[in-house]
Amino acid sequence: MEVNKDRTVNVLWADEVRQEEGGKLSIIGLYATNLDVERGATLKQLYAFVEVTTPVDRPFKSLRFVATSNGKEVLNLSLPEAAMDAALAQIKELEADQDDSSPGEPRVAMRAGLPFSGITVAEPTTMRLSVTTEEGEMTNTAILHLRPRQSK
Repeated sequence: MEVNKDRTVNVLWADEVRQEEGGKLSIIGLYATNLDVERGATLKQLYAFVEVTTPVDRPFKSLRFVATSNGKEVLNLSLPEAAMDAALAQIKELEADQDDSSPGEPRVAMRAGLPFSGITVAEPTTMRLSVTTEEGEMTNTAILHLRPRQSK
């Protein structure tokens, strides 16, 4: 079996991720691949907005998020079993309501805004986020380069 076949992970780096009224998410200050900051500056906050998807008939059994800064782990978060059980219950509810006339394969997504703070940028820094499931690590190419510049 191919590891995490038909599953996806997407990461967006931003200044802030907010949960708004009515379940809407706001992603503020979205970065492409580079963030230029004054050398030695400490970032007050940075968010990784993560979306993982899987076919409805193959729900995640475990999810672990690992963030690194120049290869050094700065976040290691596993979703608790109770959260995975709650997600599975929602998926089963969705399956019961599934409209078979919808085009494409039915999918379910889990989304999270992961906050980081206190990152000091004294040298060029690469931020990465990986997601591991019961099938292994999911591949994504979303990295953020923190590039220090000299103060004027």
